Amino acid sequence: MVWIARVVLRVIGLPLVVLILAEGMLRGFQLFSDSRAKSPFFRAMDEKVQPRIDRQWLRLPRNKEHPFEPPFQVFFNSGYDEPNRMREIFEATRLPLGQTWVVPNFLRNPEENTTFRVTSNQFGFRDTERTKKKPPGTFRIIALGSYPTFGHGVNDDETYAYRLEKTLNSRAPKGRRYEVWNGGRQGGTAIMGLSRLEGDVMDYDPDLLIWDFGWIELYLKRDFAQTGTRRKRVRELSALTQIVYDGCIMPEWKVLLLCQRFRELIGSLDRSVALESWENVNWRMIEFAKKQKLPVLILHHAGVAIPARQYQKFNDPDQGIHFIDTEPILRDRPISKEDIDRFWSKETNWLSEIGVKREDVPATPEIIYRTDAIQYNEIAFRIMGDYLAEEIEKRRLDPRQVN
Repeated sequence: MVWIARVVLRVIGLPLVVLILAEGMLRGFQLFSDSRAKSPFFRAMDEKVQPRIDRQWLRLPRNKEHPFEPPFQVFFNSGYDEPNRMREIFEATRLPLGQTWVVPNFLRNPEENTTFRVTSNQFGFRDTERTKKKPPGTFRIIALGSYPTFGHGVNDDETYAYRLEKTLNSRAPKGRRYEVWNGGRQGGTAIMGLSRLEGDVMDYDPDLLIWDFGWIELYLKRDFAQTGTRRKRVRELSALTQIVYDGCIMPEWKVLLLCQRFRELIGSLDRSVALESWENVNWRMIEFAKKQKLPVLILHHAGVAIPARQYQKFNDPDQGIHFIDTEPILRDRPISKEDIDRFWSKETNWLSEIGVKREDVPATPEIIYRTDAIQYNEIAFRIMGDYLAEEIEKRRLDPRQVN
């Protein structure tokens, strides 16, 4: 047996043997300890959604049919003191003016034809047409943010911004009218919100700001940006690390758990840097709002890689800065039978791809409130919009009350 081991080592080499053993250990550990495989949520993520995200973010450039792909060139939270860069970001953050698209949900099975309707107005918001001058008696709210504010996967009249406006107006006193402008952006990051604040938001005379940045900040993976025909590293890795990383994104090697762990490690190297830059931009946005004496609601959602405690440090009600975590709102609220029926009554839902039926799983928030394995659906946005309306009424968020 000893001589066989020597022959094997001589033929394939000790490093390769070590790699094979390590891969086997990782797969054995995953097989016996990973309970994720039992969850339809993680099955859908691992088998369907994550590969689609990889294809969307790592593919070659092509002609765009709509402006909702990740804005690779602009979304890193750095360079906010550079006027030229901020102008570039501002232009990429606004939607093309006055257009309508029927957008495929790239997180869902293309064969299911899951599309959603997006309409932009003359000011580049996902919104109905508005007037720049605020009508008398109007309380104007401008919401900025990433996927949840934009409303990935839902139609224009199913976002939380739309629902918030509808609910506020249904209970408004005589002579008061509310407007909620949806300035969300798919792939939106904090610096994109800052560019919009500094670029045009004050031109519309808002009375309250809402923002929810942080959805993808920690997923950016060492400042990758789209350049030419491949993703180029803004901060270059070492030569050896580049070789390994490039090998690990090849289709034939990506299946290896060693490659998956390596990619996670490379991404985690800059977690603290990404978190610090996200915080810096948020503080800059807060200082901007304070100078304008505008109250702010800062939202945190389930699925955001940045924990809620990091958002808590911004909370300063005396200065008009209010933090709201929407995760417990959806997690702790009893799920109505009507909502369960609505989720399962659709011809397709995000569990259909992996063969999960209604009787197979309990009705949990992570299932009933999502349009795919990641993003919220119209049920969640309805609940969220109603809750925010209650909070705005309860906290009496008025610019005149900001110190």
